[in-house]
Amino acid sequence: HTWAGTGHLMSNESLYLVEGSDRAVLIDAGTRIADLDKIVASITKKPVMLVATHSHPDHTGSAINYFPELYINPADAGASYLADYKGKIKHLKDGEMIDLGGRALEVVFTPGHTPGSTTFVDRRAGYGFSGDSFGSGNLLVFGNFSMLIESCRKMSDLMEKQGIRFLYPGHF
Repeated sequence: HTWAGTGHLMSNESLYLVEGSDRAVLIDAGTRIADLDKIVASITKKPVMLVATHSHPDHTGSAINYFPELYINPADAGASYLADYKGKIKHLKDGEMIDLGGRALEVVFTPGHTPGSTTFVDRRAGYGFSGDSFGSGNLLVFGNFSMLIESCRKMSDLMEKQGIRFLYPGHF
């Protein structure tokens, strides 16, 4: 019950739909995907929570307006890219668990690519979704390098302790 998609616009930006027994989470919304809400509804009938790995427009493009709420790290919530969002911006908390019913995603703040970059980890499945924090190709740091190094250490420790084998990136 995990689906991967791409908007095919900005270096094949990735989005992921993760479903539990009660609800689903859509991780990122791509650059510009027409009727994304209808596409998601054709996959799951469960309520969907939209979360963003970070605020760049290839992850929070115009399709976020199909959703009434966007959950994001507060360090990226005020980004100019989100100025036209018509819904309500809600803040994630580092370490919080998003309960989907029989499945949970852990919110892990991994700043470096942006100050508010976030990774979502499914401990039971042994994988996570890292946006552009890790694995998306060229290393682009819009925060500072020491912030990125600390995030790498934090994620490496978590992966080792929790048996996380894979991180799916924000671009394929």
